[in-house]
Amino acid sequence: TQLCLDDEMDPSRRLAILDFEIALGLPVTFEDLGCESVPEERWREVGDICSAAGSLSSNHSFPVTSQSIVNAIYAADALGRERKEALGKGY
Repeated sequence: TQLCLDDEMDPSRRLAILDFEIALGLPVTFEDLGCESVPEERWREVGDICSAAGSLSSNHSFPVTSQSIVNAIYAADALGRERKEALGKGY
């Protein structure tokens, strides 16, 4: 999710990190985490907590909102699925 939260991250670096995570067998999708059936409302709760005052998100050099975190969560899942497919590590 962090890789997808920062719009200024170099896309090739993002993919290199994700490919490394996949090579190590780390979870990179909702399915890998057993979270594929988690409703969006629950992800919104996560976004609310992670973007609250005093959270680590306040240390970012860019604004972080609950919605930007939720968007990044879904983007990370989509990117993880795409990369696994591209690398032949699909389902």
